[in-house]
Amino acid sequence: MDFYWMTQDEYIFPNTSGYENLKSFGLNLIKNDSLRNLIILAYNNDFPRITVGNDFNPNINQFLLPYYQEHFALNKNLELKYELKLNDSTTVKYPVKISKDLHLKIGYKPLNVEALKKDEVFSILANRTIEMRMHKLKYYSTSINRVKDILRMIKKDYSIE
Repeated sequence: MDFYWMTQDEYIFPNTSGYENLKSFGLNLIKNDSLRNLIILAYNNDFPRITVGNDFNPNINQFLLPYYQEHFALNKNLELKYELKLNDSTTVKYPVKISKDLHLKIGYKPLNVEALKKDEVFSILANRTIEMRMHKLKYYSTSINRVKDILRMIKKDYSIE
């Protein structure tokens, strides 16, 4: 299951309609230069780096898929029991029963465990995957902090409680 989770990737889909409306009316409607610059930075720099289809962080599943297709097999062992509890109280259980006779097969098993342990290409891919996740995590954190700063400035400038 760890080989499966290594391939999984998630993105946010920020709502940009308000920002696009603001741009169409003119960003100079925001008189506070600092606030305007933070909003522009969030929408033009931060959010594009953590949304799907960006050039900064390729989709990890697509990044690893060619290697996995050559060196892994799909887990077909329905006897394997796996349970993952997520922080939002969601629980993922394997096997996933779709219907009476159909189960979603999740997970990958190496075709040759010993060769995989020695495979420099896999080591490079695993290391690059960690780098990509760390970069994305940095931008998630930056985006969250930037949005918090924007909200604080809006509340202060417009006396919103």
